[in-house]
Parts: sequence; structure tokens; C-alpha cells
Amino acid sequence: MQKVDIQYLQGEDVVVPEQGYEGDFATDLHVSEGRLIPPLSFKSVIIPTKLQTAFDENLVGMKLALRSGVSLNTPLVIPNAPAIIEGTYRNTINVIVRNTFIDNSPVDFVFDLKGNQVPLHEVPNVVKKNAREFFLDELKRLGYPDLNAKDAKDIKNQMFKTLVPRGTVYVPKNSRLAQMYFSPKIQPNFVPVNELPPSERGMGGLGSSGVDKK
Repeated sequence: MQKVDIQYLQGEDVVVPEQGYEGDFATDLHVSEGRLIPPLSFKSVIIPTKLQTAFDENLVGMKLALRSGVSLNTPLVIPNAPAIIEGTYRNTINVIVRNTFIDNSPVDFVFDLKGNQVPLHEVPNVVKKNAREFFLDELKRLGYPDLNAKDAKDIKNQMFKTLVPRGTVYVPKNSRLAQMYFSPKIQPNFVPVNELPPSERGMGGLGSSGVDKK
């Protein structure tokens, strides 16, 4: 098995990535701060890990994907999956996450990474504060009119305090949300030609080979 040295900067709250089973293809990545991921947002939510790395940029590239259990039990996705981290990148590795659930009626519970309901009051206040800041920024960014109707105003004032949009997912601090893996790096060399070589596929695409068993 090929091995690559991955240097990481030691520091407070930095959890060294680990494999679920020895010899696994991917390595689990721990988040360093809890986050609430609401549905139907314009922007994705950035979840930090505090992990900073360096590795041979000529040999491999790092990729990030959600762990399969998270993808199965929640509506979370990494919108640019697989996320790419270059060996020359020196800042904190973050996981960019989006919630694909399509209802935002207010409720007083969230979902954990196993798909279980968790009462909102059990979520740390610092996590709810961060989510409320994200929520208010979204309202301003999207140019929604002031919510002057009493019911709407009451809901706005309670959002991410005692209420959240239905389907909101809670990612606790130190949870294993994503996994990293490494791929060999190939430098493309684009060569101009006047004609491409023939192939069996030719111009066929978009399911041209069909979906039924041949």
C-alpha cells in the first residue's frame, strides 16, 4: 500500500483524522465547532475542522466527501463534492454543507446525524447564536421585506432561539461528519489537433448507452 506523509499543524481542539477500520480507503475528519444546518438556504454553511495540512502537491490531492451514514440518514450534501484540497493550501480545512430538505415550517426540534429528533433546548447556545446570525444574514442578502405582521415577526424573533426551520440538522462539535481520501495527481497536457480519433461512442452522451441490462 502506498503511503503519503500528511503534515498537520498541532493546536488546541485539533483532532487527528482517524480511520474507522485499519486499512480503510478514507479517513474520518472531525469538526471543531458545532453548527445548525437549516434547509432552503441561499448559501451553504461552512463547518470548520481547525485542521491545517501540508503534503506533496506533486504526488496527490485531497478530496472530501460526507460519510455514508450521514448521507443516508440526513438531507445533507457537500455541494462541490468531492471537495478538493491542494497540498499547497495552508489554511483551515472546512466542510461546505447544504441541507436539501424542502420544508421550513417552524418547529422546536432538530435532527442529529443519525436522523433522530433532538429538542432544540439541548443544542448549545453558541451554536444557536451562530445559526441565528446566518439566518439574519440570509434575510438581508435575499432582500426580503420587513416582517411586520405580528405572527411573522414573532417567528422571526424566536428563530434559532426557541424555533428552527423543520428539517434543520445539528452537527455537534467533534462529530465525524466527513471523510478525506487521496488521489494520485496527474498533470494534464492539452494538445491541439485538427481532428479527434474515432471511437465506438462517438458523439453519444446523456444516457446514449441506455439503462437496461444488455
